[in-house]
Amino acid sequence: MACDIERTKGQLSMVDVCISIVAWNGLDLLKRCLESVFQGTNRVSYSVVVVDNGSTEDIVGMVRREFPQAEIISNTSNLGFAAANNQALRLYAGRARYFLLLNPDTVITRGAIDDLVAYIDGWPEAGIAGCKLVKPDGTLDWPCKRSYITPSIFLYRALGLDTRCPEA
Repeated sequence: MACDIERTKGQLSMVDVCISIVAWNGLDLLKRCLESVFQGTNRVSYSVVVVDNGSTEDIVGMVRREFPQAEIISNTSNLGFAAANNQALRLYAGRARYFLLLNPDTVITRGAIDDLVAYIDGWPEAGIAGCKLVKPDGTLDWPCKRSYITPSIFLYRALGLDTRCPEA
């Protein structure tokens, strides 16, 4: 596995959250994602690690130019989501209280990461947390709400009752 780790801040320090974003092309999506993270996270300390999985687009150059505060790991090939995230997790092992694995097509709502850390801090017995995903129009992105699909749940969704009676 050939990769290059670029540390823009010198010695790594302890942070509340290490945000790992694995990119394979999708330069514009990644740029919007990074903008939302850096503009919308203010109350907690964090580091962002972008892992470029051998993109043909200039992901590394864009991150260097527009987000110099981000760490960059540049792979020569596409290692896949898990292996690439593991590179960022190893880089911050013992230096971050929490890890956030973020897809590059995500736009973070202002304050969402701050609120997530506060929520997790209030539940020390929790080992993992997931966030509610909403579409650009504000509706729930159903794949984020994984549940056991029973015949009644299937019927409920198929008839559209889930949107008419969301609290049921």
